[in-house]
Amino acid sequence: MSRSSWAFAHGMVVLELDGRFPPGADLDAAWRTGCEAFAGALQGKTEGGAL
Repeated sequence: MSRSSWAFAHGMVVLELDGRFPPGADLDAAWRTGCEAFAGALQGKTEGGAL
């Protein structure tokens, strides 16, 4: 889980710094969606779900 969350965050930062998102892209929503996905996966893990 830690490697995948690092890869997500690193990739988002690199894409943003390099100007690779289209004009008008909602970066806050992209970050929120990614973070919510990881939070959901962690919640499933703590509730006995398999990752």
